[in-house]
Parts: sequence; structure tokens; C-alpha cells
Amino acid sequence: TPYHKRTFSDEARRCGELKRLIDKLHKHLETSNMKLWPRDPSANLVSIDELDGQLRSLYEDLKTQVHQETNVVRAQNALKEHLAVLKLGSDVYVGSGLPEVMSAGEAEAGGQIALGMQAPLITNGFGTGSSDE
Repeated sequence: TPYHKRTFSDEARRCGELKRLIDKLHKHLETSNMKLWPRDPSANLVSIDELDGQLRSLYEDLKTQVHQETNVVRAQNALKEHLAVLKLGSDVYVGSGLPEVMSAGEAEAGGQIALGMQAPLITNGFGTGSSDE
């Protein structure tokens, strides 16, 4: 008899899917250093239908949490980068000296770039409060 015509093939396939799902959950728990609680012998056993629904729901929740954790880490990194840029910018505009990450040559080159950007604004009077036009 071919495999797909056997009466138990659907149940065997379903059990195989549940095993793969349990293995994925177990692997995630191991990589995140979480420990499984021991099984409570007094707890009632659930049917395969209930177990299937509970495991799929748990797996979807886990995927959502992993996605949210990734987004939080990305946002944290972006905020750290913004903070570093703001600190460097404040050192340049306040004049409290060179930022620690810039050498004197880099600062001089940066100053030349900044002067090049400011020079056209100063020479044509834009933004200086004069009303020559």
C-alpha cells in the first residue's frame, strides 16, 4: 500500500510536524540559556489537538518576541550612534577642544570643509540679517 493511502499516514505526518516544532522550541530555549521545568506528574495530559494548538501559538509568540528583540537592539544601536554624533557635534560647535576620536589633521580637514560650507553664506549675506536685496 502506498504511504499516502495508509490510514495512519496523516497522524504520523502530524506527529512528525509536532516533533519538529518541539525541537525548534527546545533549540531556542537552549540557545537562550533557559531551562525547561520538570513535568508535573499530577497535571492532566492534553489531547494532540490541544497540544498542537498550544505549541503553534507558543512558537508564533516566540517568533514575535525574537522580532521585537531585534527591533529593540537596532533602535538601541541607532540611539548610541546618534548620541556619539551629538557629542562630536557639541565639541565642534561649543569649542571645547577636539573630539577624542579625531586627530589634529582630521580636525583641520574638517574645519576646512566647515569653512568651505560657511563661506558662501557669509559672502552673499544670506542669513546675516542684512536686507541688501
